Amino acid sequence: MLVLSFFFLSGCSSFLNVGHWFSNFRENKTLKTISLVSDTDANEGYPVALDVVFVSDKKVLDTLNQLRSAEWFSSKSDYIRNNPKLLTVLSWEIVPGQGFYNVDVSAPLLPAIGVFIFANFDGPRSYRMLIQNEKSVSIRLRRNDYELALD
Repeated sequence: MLVLSFFFLSGCSSFLNVGHWFSNFRENKTLKTISLVSDTDANEGYPVALDVVFVSDKKVLDTLNQLRSAEWFSSKSDYIRNNPKLLTVLSWEIVPGQGFYNVDVSAPLLPAIGVFIFANFDGPRSYRMLIQNEKSVSIRLRRNDYELALD
């Protein structure tokens, strides 16, 4: 009998689309690790929802690449429901001052052609970044924005 256990960091984190996640036990060929640091005044002191979205279809990739972060978060469940075999989403809610380093995200995920980072900041920018062909990234949540460093 195979027993799989997942250990999450403290705080709110979750895997969405878990049923499909188990049925596609394949190695992710893109992003392998994520590190994240949140400044103490990140998002003006409020928690930031952050989604890492693995996409395995060019059409869906192009669609998501047009979204602002606010649009992603308001319609996320629809995108997941309408594309259950094309998306895998990792979600965290990061409080100011929180951080984690080298979290392994390479275990069984959809074979992705691109990975989006959506951060739910309130503001005029898209707060969306597309990652392709990077194995490791570091994200720093700042007062009104975030920075992405390709490791």
